[in-house]
Amino acid sequence: MIRKLGTGLGFALVLLFLVEGAAWLLLSLGSGPASGFLVSRGGEFHRRLAKGFVGTSRGPLAVDPHLGYALEPAFQVFGDGEGEDALRIVALGGSTTDPFNQGHWSGTLSKILVSEGIPARIYNGGVGSYSTNQEVIKLIRDALALNPQVVISVDGVNDLGLVKSISASTPMVNHPQQAIMDYVVGASSQSLFLPNLARLLRFGEGILQKPHWGHPDEMKAEEVWEKNVRIMNAVSAEFGIRYVAVLQPIMGFGSYDPSPREKEMWEERQQRLRPGETPYHEALTRYYEAAQVRCAQIPYCADLTEIYAGKSDLYGDPRHPNPEGYRLLGEAIFRELRDRGLLAVPQNPESDPQGAAGEVRREPWGAG
Repeated sequence: MIRKLGTGLGFALVLLFLVEGAAWLLLSLGSGPASGFLVSRGGEFHRRLAKGFVGTSRGPLAVDPHLGYALEPAFQVFGDGEGEDALRIVALGGSTTDPFNQGHWSGTLSKILVSEGIPARIYNGGVGSYSTNQEVIKLIRDALALNPQVVISVDGVNDLGLVKSISASTPMVNHPQQAIMDYVVGASSQSLFLPNLARLLRFGEGILQKPHWGHPDEMKAEEVWEKNVRIMNAVSAEFGIRYVAVLQPIMGFGSYDPSPREKEMWEERQQRLRPGETPYHEALTRYYEAAQVRCAQIPYCADLTEIYAGKSDLYGDPRHPNPEGYRLLGEAIFRELRDRGLLAVPQNPESDPQGAAGEVRREPWGAG
């Protein structure tokens, strides 16, 4: 009996090794083998990371050391303008800007520029669930390399309640970043072989301490939003780039006339609670009213929260416009660029760093 049991267990182990080995070999010839052999390492990390991606872009996402997650490639390009006369525009933002959402505004803007005879190329770097915290990093790390003449960030709602941050005192850190760093620290105390025994003997503990998230700084959501758009403007101005911050429209705020379908969606949304047990609609109103006041004091900020006033059937869900809503948003952004004189390519803006270009950078772009 014991011999049969031993034979059966041995046969099962050999079969597992053969099947796993065959799978490992096949994967090695293609996308690469999984982490671990027989027992997967990092399964909990993968689940936590996937949970952090919920609600993000529908496009191909990659783990990013600075942003937590990012689209690959980093920008989707619209328009085929080339040469020195072509206007280079970078679009930043969350899912309202994300190029993988149906009917995004950057596509509308590109079509309008073509119809107006303005050669241009729009580099859309919007990613679902990005807040202005991630936009700042993306601007500095990725957008400057494109040498744009104009940067447009469309944001607002993702900064509400700092819900994309792991805490109010660490607004720059998002949940996927936390999952990644916790996994790195945890993996440093694990042995490749006999991990449970190594843990029991406390082998490898203390190699890396808990992640450090930076100096804590308690700020209100609207204060974080304003700080970040000011940082983006300052960085843009230093490099001769004209910057526009757009406070995006959102269902539940402003003089919008929702359809019966939209009213039903809104009823469900406004019952949700925000941190501190504040109903969503109250938190939304409080935050947007504060952001509007700050936007009105910033020359390069465009408050577009009322562009849907008196209209209906423009939202696909409580946070995102439908294709018609995106079209109207794209048209409104075009008007902002036109009225601010941002559709003309600057003439040699960096030919004299201490001359005219340098003087312009000391003034807020888009003033007047």
